[in-house]
Amino acid sequence: MCHRPGLALSTLLGHDQHPGEIAGLGPIPAAHVREVVARQRRAEWRWALTDTQGQLLDDGTTRRRPTGMPTTGPPGGIVELHLTAHTLAALAQQAAGALDGRPAAIGRR
Repeated sequence: MCHRPGLALSTLLGHDQHPGEIAGLGPIPAAHVREVVARQRRAEWRWALTDTQGQLLDDGTTRRRPTGMPTTGPPGGIVELHLTAHTLAALAQQAAGALDGRPAAIGRR
């Protein structure tokens, strides 16, 4: 059975425990919504980028999945990812910080 879960990208990545939501059912705990999303890995993934006031800045779909998530499973369904511009900037900075020092460390080998 395909559900239509919605959750914050930060929750999907395990950075927080904000509740998700399943259309027609209402709010559900973060751990449960992550399980639902994991079963819908071949679903259409939609994203919505908002400002801190909740105003939509951009939206779209993506084929990208978090690293390590299998790409097999039943087709169908929709996953809705929500993120603020602030969260996106923080995640981008965190990803860039993870790369700092690697070229120097490789050069020392």
